Amino acid sequence: MVTNPHPQVDLITMGRSSIDLYANEIGAFVDIKSFAAYVGGSPTNIAVGTRRLGLQVVLLTAVGNDPVADFILHFLEQEQINTEYIPRKPSGRTSAAVLGIEESGKFPLVFYRSNAADIFLNIDDVLAAPITSARAFVFVGTNLADIVFGTEDELNAALLLDAQQMRLTHSQISDTKVSGDVNEAIAKLLFLGPKALMQKLGAEGVRVHVKQEEGQIERIDVPGYPVQVYNILGAGDAFAAGFLYGYLNGWGWYKSGRLANACGAIVVTKHGCANFTPTMPEVEAFVNTRGGF
Repeated sequence: MVTNPHPQVDLITMGRSSIDLYANEIGAFVDIKSFAAYVGGSPTNIAVGTRRLGLQVVLLTAVGNDPVADFILHFLEQEQINTEYIPRKPSGRTSAAVLGIEESGKFPLVFYRSNAADIFLNIDDVLAAPITSARAFVFVGTNLADIVFGTEDELNAALLLDAQQMRLTHSQISDTKVSGDVNEAIAKLLFLGPKALMQKLGAEGVRVHVKQEEGQIERIDVPGYPVQVYNILGAGDAFAAGFLYGYLNGWGWYKSGRLANACGAIVVTKHGCANFTPTMPEVEAFVNTRGGF
């Protein structure tokens, strides 16, 4: 009899991990005097967010043989994230990102990804992880997409036909505007295989598009939780963490979307990403004064 050597896990996230340095001062980047050090990277943020909500999570990333790696691994261990499958890659170095927060609502961001350790992940690293034991697998990309997350710009970009559709609003902001017919893009993306698509609408919440039989699409509007925005980075990862918790616990599209909206809304009021993702009691306290789930 062949036995499974890996324990059951709810979620595996795969991709970038980094140290994130966030400006303590709000204002022009050139006037920054100090930074706060946090842990970041989209898959890492989602791992921390889902763990804080109560899922059993494995993070599959890679770090270098450097003190930045020690910083990240120490934080993950404190968060009870399984780090067994995070190899150190001597040929690479751990990633970093530097963020400013300007009064104009701009968030200039500089990545340090030269020779990043996580790009040296290989098939042996993946096979060593409990892939077959996980209930869900998350990574940033466009393959294996049962459920797709995206803003209007991202969904239009997924089916880009002409580079003229793209307009960069600011060289230091990940906010490229992409024109197009978003409803047509959604229909085509669902036709390609995913069973559902989460169209993120910012403060308005999320619109869930669920593929039905005979090509029909059910649309479910899930309202958001308006808040005063402090920093937008990491909100999408918190959104994903909230949705994944609800989805894997059988909450249904609407309630899972409400939890996702709540997690995202909480994080946009905070200074950083992974370090500020909410626990379930924090989410419940937040929604109970705003109409609940």
